[in-house]
Amino acid sequence: MLRAAEALDAPSAACVPIGDSLADVRAVHAAGGAAVGYADKPHKRQALVEAGAEAVTEDMRALAHVLRPGSPGRHSRCRAPHRP
Repeated sequence: MLRAAEALDAPSAACVPIGDSLADVRAVHAAGGAAVGYADKPHKRQALVEAGAEAVTEDMRALAHVLRPGSPGRHSRCRAPHRP
């Protein structure tokens, strides 16, 4: 994340990496960033939430829709995890 931010001449806080593993989420947090988890298997959603992912998606197309410039808003399958 830090190298990508540097290459883009952007602050690391402006980067939101997408990862499909607990190690990805932990590494992003260690670098001071926010992480989106990609649950490409059913059991991964809860694990990514427990690892602290700021949001989790099961659909990369939905995520691309949300990130597209001029997007009207969030897609129902890209949501922040519920935390009690």
